[in-house]
Amino acid sequence: MAIYRKENARYNSFQEFMAFSKQQDNHVSFSNLFSVKFTTPRMLLAGGGNFSSERFEVKKNLDLLLDYYADSVQLPSKQITTGQVATIGSPFKYATNTAFSQININFRIPRSMYSRCFFERWTQLMASDSEQYTRYYTEYVCPELIIYKWEKGGGDYVYTDPKMIRALRESGDDFLLARKYRLTGAYRLGNVFPYNIGSVRLDNQQAKALTMQIGFYYERYRFYTADQFDDPGVIRDITVPANINDNVQDTYTDGGTFRNNSSTQNEVFSRDWQSIWNTVSTSTWESDYESDYQQEVADGFSGGSNTAPSGQQYGPMASDARLKENIVKVGVSNDGWNIYQWNYIGESDRYEGVIAQEIAEIMPEAVTIMENGFLGVHYDLLDVDMRHVL
Repeated sequence: MAIYRKENARYNSFQEFMAFSKQQDNHVSFSNLFSVKFTTPRMLLAGGGNFSSERFEVKKNLDLLLDYYADSVQLPSKQITTGQVATIGSPFKYATNTAFSQININFRIPRSMYSRCFFERWTQLMASDSEQYTRYYTEYVCPELIIYKWEKGGGDYVYTDPKMIRALRESGDDFLLARKYRLTGAYRLGNVFPYNIGSVRLDNQQAKALTMQIGFYYERYRFYTADQFDDPGVIRDITVPANINDNVQDTYTDGGTFRNNSSTQNEVFSRDWQSIWNTVSTSTWESDYESDYQQEVADGFSGGSNTAPSGQQYGPMASDARLKENIVKVGVSNDGWNIYQWNYIGESDRYEGVIAQEIAEIMPEAVTIMENGFLGVHYDLLDVDMRHVL
């Protein structure tokens, strides 16, 4: 008997494997670099009948504690349950349902015991040991818990993040070519609640960080990755069936703010991938930096000699793309630098020069981070002059 479909047998080449695995998207994923994002259970909201303060709403300091102090996360898993048909010959199995595992998250405990207290109050209110009652399901579940996976390299330039402007300025180093980590995946768990707070051991041995393990149950999870490795159309079709009482899609909270699902029982459990992706850039603590960023934009080209064409031989000129609008390429210099015309945001005067981000990739020594956090170009190092054209 001949070898079956021998034309499909791939000859394994070590050189081909090395070249293949070094491509950014094919590189092996590592177990570190992750973040977690909780939303607030309804019963922990301020004014919800239990607490008058926002102390147990997942935002600001508590949000950071649950994220930064998450030491390890057990990703969710699923199993397809099956039935079996036994006829003449070999029996075969068929799918009947889906079962999801519980997950565990290990948290480092801060000296304040804040995160420990959060889970103690959550479980205590959920099923109090002083009475024989439990809360309604929709009251005590966390509407969604998202576990994000990051990988090194390939993200945006660090200086493009408004939240990092202050850190870059204070560091004193040029991180013009540094890139942030790249977000590569997200696990969204729906209607999550803790079922176990693990024991913590104290001893008089060598000091080490205290950790606690919290076990969670959830209804179901969805996994998301970038659109080029998935089909967004298929993602939008993954829904919770209608008119099933135990599929709870009631009003839920996000960072302490109520959001009402218009058709609660027919709610699409798996939201559009882009909305999940955007959670990173719209988290509650980002608003702390928003006003700073808007002021930086307003002040970015008001630095006197740093922005006026007459001062370009004395210091960096404001040429950050984030300060400009109506950018039009008008030529190329003798040394190959692209030349553009633009107006600064909110201004009518037109200028001509280069884009700092382009210069930083090829000649970083000609670009610097100015006091306002935006990029300036030393035009005296280029064969291009910045000039006022209109």
